[in-house]
Amino acid sequence: MKANTSSVFQVLILIGIGIVIGLLINTPNTDTNTSEVSPPATIEKIEPLHTLPAADNEKIENINQLLASEIEARDELQNKLAMLQTQFDSFLSSSGTDTPKTQQRVISTQQSSLAVMQDRTWFNETALLEAGMDASEAHRLREMYEKNEMDRLYLRDKAIREGWLGKPKYRKEMEALNNQIDGLREDLDEEKYDAYLFASGKSNRVVVNSALSSSPAAKAGLGPGDVILKYNNKRVFTAGDLREMTTQGETGSMVSVEVIRNGKLITVYLPVGPLGIRMNSRSVAPNSQ
Repeated sequence: MKANTSSVFQVLILIGIGIVIGLLINTPNTDTNTSEVSPPATIEKIEPLHTLPAADNEKIENINQLLASEIEARDELQNKLAMLQTQFDSFLSSSGTDTPKTQQRVISTQQSSLAVMQDRTWFNETALLEAGMDASEAHRLREMYEKNEMDRLYLRDKAIREGWLGKPKYRKEMEALNNQIDGLREDLDEEKYDAYLFASGKSNRVVVNSALSSSPAAKAGLGPGDVILKYNNKRVFTAGDLREMTTQGETGSMVSVEVIRNGKLITVYLPVGPLGIRMNSRSVAPNSQ
């Protein structure tokens, strides 16, 4: 009887040991320093917010190219419209129409005629001849202009095909083409250069739109419609010309400004510095002033 009791006791001890061992095996590892913990099966890579896929970068570049093209086309259209408006205004001032109905018919006809002429005439060589330029020189300038325009078209076409429109390379090559034409200002006298600008449809007059009431321009009597022809004895062809000229010289010193007002040439005096005006550029036939 005693032997049986001992056997049972031994069996119970073995069962208890087995249970303890089982619990130890199934207990999860809570040691944070262990290197046995496996990483998740998959980890998705999160791209930084500032990084865009290649496809999006290409779309942005295409948009930049289209924007550069639209700006270039808009500038060209503005110059052509300014030239057309000048020709139309000149016609109205010289027409002998009296009645509103007759005037309206003439206006409609003239608008159509000018539109057709503008489409057919890219460079107005006749304007150079009317300004007193020799026929051979006028023809040379036309050839130079047309070659430059074709070079611009080829450059733009190539840049679009190769994907660098609007990039530094495009701007550098376009600047070189601009310099070819800008060099004419040094080669031609003021009157011939003025005629060239008009013949090529570019702006050649700066017109005052308005002046601040307390500005030097207003105090000197400049107002809407005044055409600024010269600043400090230098011809002014564009608004950019005038802005650059006002930054030259000693601040406060007085300079002469030649202005065309109602067809008459007058001279006013202004201090060097900002004029305080809003202005725009126009293309005007030299012999119309």
